[in-house]
Amino acid sequence: MKRILSIGNSLTDILIRMSDDSLLTKLAYPKGSMNLISEEQMHEIEQLIGSTPAEIRSGGSAANTTHALATLGVPCGFVGKIGPDETGVLFSNQLQHVGVRLMAVALGKAPSGRCFVLISPDGERTFATYLGSALELCADDLKPEFFKEFDLLHIEGYLLQNIELINKAFSLAKQQAMAISLDLASYNVVLSNLEVIRTLCAEYVTILFANEEEGKAFAGVASEEVILQQMASHGAVSILKLGARGAKLRHETETIEMPAVISHVQDTTGAGDIFAAGYLAGYAYGKDKRDSLQWGAELASEIIRIVGARLPEKTIRFYKKKWGI
Repeated sequence: MKRILSIGNSLTDILIRMSDDSLLTKLAYPKGSMNLISEEQMHEIEQLIGSTPAEIRSGGSAANTTHALATLGVPCGFVGKIGPDETGVLFSNQLQHVGVRLMAVALGKAPSGRCFVLISPDGERTFATYLGSALELCADDLKPEFFKEFDLLHIEGYLLQNIELINKAFSLAKQQAMAISLDLASYNVVLSNLEVIRTLCAEYVTILFANEEEGKAFAGVASEEVILQQMASHGAVSILKLGARGAKLRHETETIEMPAVISHVQDTTGAGDIFAAGYLAGYAYGKDKRDSLQWGAELASEIIRIVGARLPEKTIRFYKKKWGI
C-alpha cells in the first residue's frame, strides 16, 4: 500500500443554493465566473447571505483529493495553513475525521481561506474565493520529517505561483525517493507559469494531470494527440481529463483511452480532484494504469451527480466492495 502526502490551499467551501440570481447582480459577478476576493469583500458576501442555508465543507483541490483517498482507505497526510478561527477548525476536523494526518496545518495570521459556491437555480456555479491564510504557506513551513513516511507527493497547481514552496517540496520529496503527482488545476495558472511547469516536469513529476483547457495551455495547441505527446515528453504518466469524452493516458509508448461513465450532471465541483483521487487510489493499491484510470472515471461520474466535492459514504462503500479494497 502506497502512502500519499498532499500539499495545497486549505479552503472551506460554503455552498449556497440561490432561489434566483439577484445576489450575483448585487455582487456584479458574471454567472459562472471565478472571483478572487479580499477580506472586506468576504465580509460583504457574508452579510448579503445572512441566514441563507449553506452546506459547509472542507475544500481546496488537494484537500478534496486527499479526503476522497482517505475514505478509500489510503494512508494520507496533508500540509496547509489555516487561520485562528472556527472555519479553520472545521477544515482540520473534517480531514481528521476520515483519517488524514495533518502534518502541518499551521496557524496563519489572516482568516482561514474559504470559497463561496453560489449555485443558480439552473445548476450553474459562480465562485468567490478568499485565500486568506492559505496564501501564508511558505517554504519554511515544510520540514524533511513530513516526507519520510510517504511514498508519493501530490501537489495542486494553484501553488505553482509560489515557486520557492514548490521547489522545496519537490526537492524534499526527491530526497526521499518519492513519486510526485501534479494536478495543473487551472489553465490561467498554466499560462502564467508555463516555463516553470515544464522545468518541474522535466526534473521531478511522475504523474501529471490536466483537463482539456489546461492541456491546451501546456502544449499551446488544441490537438489531443499533441497535448498528450507534450505532457508525456519528460517521462511522466500523463493523464488528460476530457469530461464527457472520458480520459486519455500516455506513458512512453503506451496510450490508454477511457470512456466517461455516463452520469446525470448536477454539479461539476471537484470532479477533476475526485478523478485524481480515483487514479491515485488505484496507484496506492498497486493497480495497473488502466484499472486506475477506470477508478478515476467511475468516481468522477459519481461526484457530478451531487452538489459539492464529497462522495457519500454509501458510494464509497459500494466502490470499495466493487474494487475489492
